[in-house]
Amino acid sequence: MTISRRTHLLRRLLDDERGVIQPVMYVFLVAVVSIGVIAGLTAVRDSVVQEFGDLSLALQNIDQSYTVNCTINGTVFSFGFVDGAPVADPDGSEPAGIDICLPATQEAFGVGGGGGPLDATPE
Repeated sequence: MTISRRTHLLRRLLDDERGVIQPVMYVFLVAVVSIGVIAGLTAVRDSVVQEFGDLSLALQNIDQSYTVNCTINGTVFSFGFVDGAPVADPDGSEPAGIDICLPATQEAFGVGGGGGPLDATPE
């Protein structure tokens, strides 16, 4: 092979862009993957919080009532404990203690002056 032929093949090899991902493509790919990961982790966080709330309500609703009847020398003794009524949890509702709700402020409705619970009052 001659030197010019080798130079020509080397130049073709260096100029070949097939299979190369441009840096812009990497940025786009990272952006799409990042958005997907953030959305997925948010869904997982919400599901875990919901399950912990449901578990806490299930543990709260365990009925621990008991009664013991005992007969000694023909006399019947009875004692026990009656647990309180369980708290109703309609299906699909938020678990207890997780709902965060702040009162609306005047600022939220476009009226100046704030008026929210965290506003400081000048003295």
